Amino acid sequence: CVVTANPMIQRLSVLFLFCGCATEPITGRWTIQPIPEGTTTPMGAQAYQEMLGQVKLSADSAQNALVERAGQRIAAVTDNHMAEEGREAYQWEFKVIDDAKTVNAFCLPGGKVAFYTAILPICQGEAGIAVVMGHEVGHAYAQHGGKRMSEQSLAGVTLEAVSLALGGDQASDSAKLAVAALGIGFQVGVALPFSRGDESAADEIGL
Repeated sequence: CVVTANPMIQRLSVLFLFCGCATEPITGRWTIQPIPEGTTTPMGAQAYQEMLGQVKLSADSAQNALVERAGQRIAAVTDNHMAEEGREAYQWEFKVIDDAKTVNAFCLPGGKVAFYTAILPICQGEAGIAVVMGHEVGHAYAQHGGKRMSEQSLAGVTLEAVSLALGGDQASDSAKLAVAALGIGFQVGVALPFSRGDESAADEIGL
């Protein structure tokens, strides 16, 4: 245990302790410890409600029924896995957004799912919807959003600590460039590869 009066070092030490390793469900992959679901789930619910207030929801009963049916079946399996892990079940919601240009779907922390109508023809029916749904739910179930928050928090505090060590606002131009390069290095060397890994993991979990 290291005792220091430097508040930045204290913050960094606490964050490193918090951002330990975790084992991802289904894949068994070692990942950074995510921000707890008790924090990310309310954030997901709030973002979902804000988003719903800004979009037009589909009035097509057939589209809504397809997404709801596939979602509820995948949600039931997910809930069983979470119960085995001692995690609280999500409060699931499934919405279809009337948008003919956005080819996308997502699942926010806490089981808040949305499909854009533009992706439905590509899915070609319920089986395709289930594949996309499984992938998006896989991200939420594996807490990829909380993991990304942990990564960004750790990167931010680390870069701040390096900047202070190099002189903060009084640092030389070369030192400031070094800090900027570290930021770029994090994106290329850590964030992007992890993102690709999360996408592959979501495919495996979803299937």
